[in-house]
Amino acid sequence: MSKTEATRAAFKAIPRERKLRKIERTFWGFGIAGCGIAAVKLFAAPYYVGLVVVTFGGVICSGEVVLHPFKLFFASLIDLFAKFQRAKNGQSDPEPPSGAGNG
Repeated sequence: MSKTEATRAAFKAIPRERKLRKIERTFWGFGIAGCGIAAVKLFAAPYYVGLVVVTFGGVICSGEVVLHPFKLFFASLIDLFAKFQRAKNGQSDPEPPSGAGNG
């Protein structure tokens, strides 16, 4: 199994209810962080007030949801690098599993 497939499988393994709660927390966190930025930019609040509010919003966000795109990106890069290394060494790609491409 490639690193990209493993990363996708790990995210898909999260139960639907839990995943929805994590996504909801992430939206709330981004909303609160946006309020902190707006407080500094629009309402001339001191920078340290905005910093505290943005930090609080970041803490509320679900790390699993926020970091998943980065994990997927780097897993794809690692797989691509491994594919080029195999091609450079004259090796063929490993055979996909028998049910590959069905879902």
